[in-house]
Amino acid sequence: MNQGAQLSEASTQGDMMKIHVSDKGGISIVVLGGNISQEYIPMFRLKLQELIEEGRKDIVLDLAEAQYISSMGIAIIVDAKTKVAKLDGDLKIVRLNKLIRNLFEITNLTRKFDIYDSVEDACAAFGKTGA
Repeated sequence: MNQGAQLSEASTQGDMMKIHVSDKGGISIVVLGGNISQEYIPMFRLKLQELIEEGRKDIVLDLAEAQYISSMGIAIIVDAKTKVAKLDGDLKIVRLNKLIRNLFEITNLTRKFDIYDSVEDACAAFGKTGA
């Protein structure tokens, strides 16, 4: 099921979060950009919820373009991983910047999540082609 690419943007006072969703071989690639701060949490939660409700249980979250993520943003990611796991799926994370990687390490989330250097590596870990 190829849903194509979807782009959502939210903006306040020049601060912007972007979400871009695409499909690679049955794997949903979610690219987050900008600051995932409190005012964008409802949009972020809704986008992941929509994917899961559509039966998208294999998700790669690409944070290469994310500069910051709030504690609520982390909670949404943890919740989404729990939900897809109940569907025999997984949520993998790729391309963390140093600040966000440190946050994942300090909170021991590096033990809960598979973190990869590239989208291709994460897709391969699902055992799908990613093409």
